[in-house]
Amino acid sequence: MSATQPLAARPSKPTPSKPSPINFGSALRVEAHKLLDTRANQAVIAGLLALSACFGIGYAAIAKTQPSASGILGAAVGPGNWLLMVLSILLISSEFTRRTAVHTFTLDPNRPRVLSAKALVLLGAAVLVLVLGLAISLLAVWTAPVFGAPRALLDFDASRLAVVLGSLCFTTMTGLAWGLLARNAAAPLVFLLLWPTVSHILGNVSQRAAEILGWINIEPVWTMDSSLRSWAMLATSALVWVVLPGALGTFRLLRADL
Repeated sequence: MSATQPLAARPSKPTPSKPSPINFGSALRVEAHKLLDTRANQAVIAGLLALSACFGIGYAAIAKTQPSASGILGAAVGPGNWLLMVLSILLISSEFTRRTAVHTFTLDPNRPRVLSAKALVLLGAAVLVLVLGLAISLLAVWTAPVFGAPRALLDFDASRLAVVLGSLCFTTMTGLAWGLLARNAAAPLVFLLLWPTVSHILGNVSQRAAEILGWINIEPVWTMDSSLRSWAMLATSALVWVVLPGALGTFRLLRADL
């Protein structure tokens, strides 16, 4: 009686790897949804719309001399400049305060892609705030005579629009960087929103302090000119408010456990 020999196991063919269902476009849609999803963010966006309209139209309505459309634009985007910073902080900090970071990076383990999507969504929001400011400015130009104010002068130019957009992007990335570093909303909100008042008081106390604080201005784009000194002050301000906290927060996100 012959013993049966076990059949040799056939080598299995390697299964071809399937491409990840998550791509950068999907990450952008997810982050855009998060920006509009929470009630806190919705309240900030509603406040941004209302305050931008009030500041822009109010600036034109109470003018005693002929206002400029660029001045109206600056007034209209002023609230958005700071509320975008708030949105940036809330978008990144909510991942940790609401304990959703684990789910986010489980669905998409590519952390640099998620962070890049958040940044791009926020920069897109900055562009939308500029478009909103332009629409409010044009509306204010035509409605100012209704309130007895002179019709505003249309003086938009590319350099002015670049300054406004640059300022919006700078404060937006500042909020993202500090929210990423702190991983909570309270500390960066208090610090960043109080800093202009604190720096103004310190600048009034000492001329030397005012000169030093000019190199770490939280809104350096508004005061820029074509001089090398102005560009150097922009660079140091970006280093303090965006690059260093953003780099530390990114390193912590990529290397540490959630």
